[in-house]
Amino acid sequence: MKRLFTLFIALGLGMSTLSAQIFFNENFEGGMPSGWTVVTAATDGGWLVGNSGDLSSSSFGIPDNGGQFAATNDDGCGQVCDKLNDILVLPAVDLTSVTDLVLVFDAYFADLTYQGVVENAYVSYSLDGGTTWTNLFELSGNPTDWQTITVDLTPLVGNAAVTLGFRFSDNGGWLYGYAIDNVLVYKPYDYDVKLDLNAVNRFNLLNATIPFSGKITNNGLQTVTSLDITWTDGVNNYTDPLTGLNIAPGGSYNFTHSTPLDVASAITYDIEIEASNPNGQPDGFNTNNSAAAKVSGLSFLPTPRVVAEEATGTWCGWCPRGFVFMELMEETYPDFIGIAVHNDDPMADVEYDGGLTSFPGFSGFPSVIVDRLGVIDPSDLENYYDSAADRIVPASASITEAVIDPVTRDLTISAEATFATQLSASDYRFNVVLVENGITGTGAGYNQVNYYANNAAGPMGGWESLPATVPAADMVYDLVGRDILGGWDGFDGAEDVEANDVVADSWTYTVPNAWNYENMTVVFLVLDGNNGEILSADERDIWTVSNNEIANLQRFVLSPNPTSGIATLELQLGEASDVRVELLNSIGQSVSFQQADNSFGDLFRFNLSNQPAGAYFVKVAVGDQVRVERLMVVK
Repeated sequence: MKRLFTLFIALGLGMSTLSAQIFFNENFEGGMPSGWTVVTAATDGGWLVGNSGDLSSSSFGIPDNGGQFAATNDDGCGQVCDKLNDILVLPAVDLTSVTDLVLVFDAYFADLTYQGVVENAYVSYSLDGGTTWTNLFELSGNPTDWQTITVDLTPLVGNAAVTLGFRFSDNGGWLYGYAIDNVLVYKPYDYDVKLDLNAVNRFNLLNATIPFSGKITNNGLQTVTSLDITWTDGVNNYTDPLTGLNIAPGGSYNFTHSTPLDVASAITYDIEIEASNPNGQPDGFNTNNSAAAKVSGLSFLPTPRVVAEEATGTWCGWCPRGFVFMELMEETYPDFIGIAVHNDDPMADVEYDGGLTSFPGFSGFPSVIVDRLGVIDPSDLENYYDSAADRIVPASASITEAVIDPVTRDLTISAEATFATQLSASDYRFNVVLVENGITGTGAGYNQVNYYANNAAGPMGGWESLPATVPAADMVYDLVGRDILGGWDGFDGAEDVEANDVVADSWTYTVPNAWNYENMTVVFLVLDGNNGEILSADERDIWTVSNNEIANLQRFVLSPNPTSGIATLELQLGEASDVRVELLNSIGQSVSFQQADNSFGDLFRFNLSNQPAGAYFVKVAVGDQVRVERLMVVK
């Protein structure tokens, strides 16, 4: 919605013929609107404008609503904060020549009680410039999501100076808060239908049937008895002419289109759906009667891995809970990838921490962001895992190389994504995270604060038996996110892709001397370029390539390289030796092993016909001398 702050007090702007007059249309993307004021006794300024990360707190996490909004947060202000009468005040308007008026806005209000005190949220008005206020509408709560509120302002018409306000009261307690967005005050059109489309699964296997359903709301003045609902994929149009309806002003009607989408190809379908022709008349306000969706068919079903990025810190007394549940997930679920993102301690990466703590809905430590879809407590990880692991995703991620030179400490990373559907280059991004286990340190910064000490908060995996501050000498930190190479948002997609396309990329990185690369892994992420969701991931240990040449080596030829399945190593030594030849995959697992005792060399054959494409390593050991060469397999 384009940001507007317009007072159409005078008619004659071309809207009178449509029986409409807009007074306010505001989505807060430009900050607090000019002319809007705040009445508050709170120390935090009362109503503020920002996004979910800016305005949430530990107990009042406000869901994302697509950008900025206005909110008053009693929880974040503190126990002694006075929000008995927090009002966001709109400029006064003259309603003497108006006959009908409606307020529509998005609201997040939980309507909760704490310590016997209940919170309240209202739409209020003043007829004396804000000296006295009257509540016109009281909100009911929805603690899980935003809701769209419609308020009939007709009782206020005929007054010369009407001031509207969004009022929150904590009634003297320490409660939660009230958030608003997309405020629209207008004289209704005779015909104005609003379409809300139910969520549509983006990624689907071929031959799936996708229905389109949703809700029609009558925001106009006339009862709607008929209308058309049409959807198109850009090629074909499908219209349901609905008759015999009885949608009164303010009423709604749930629909399911009679023609579903048949996902016949591994492409992306751009769907537009529209409600039109109410009672055979033009829709007067035709910016709210349509919706869009993308549906992509998949040529194969990639297997997702669940990625959990945990907000933690050594200063955080509740963060031992994160230790316990992240360790449980790592030990129980092989496809789980855990990353501990530290804050304000010696292991913190500022860029990674900044991205995580700015995530919509983030409200405190410890928290876990799973696949960058939502924020949960670490204790909820196992309950959340199955649904996360069952997601349908459009790509398969694979690290083909993670090799370090132990002398220069230069790390070479190669990875690829195999796509199961058509995507544009803007639809996906890549990223790489370096993770280290077994970190120890000295000094106060490595001491771990522990609020579970002395069983103060019940059992917590043994932490209840540890002191309130666990000294650095007793602490070992695992899963630490050392660096995120592409920043939180990752690297741009390389190219448009079709189903079964493989996009590969590579990076080089010098590992700092203070880090132990032998305890490190590389995590490769494929991100949704539109909402940042982690679509696919892979994790590999770092492999060390050593060229400590075998002293009596005379010939070492590995061919063909790359190979499509069969490769041969021709090995010749200057003196008879015991030779061990091992083929390893990219994470160091043994694929095959051959040995030749008291040999001057031989031909060693490797059959990788049944192995997946990627990087392998041929490791030849003669005594304590080793040579390793990379062997690439292509299919």
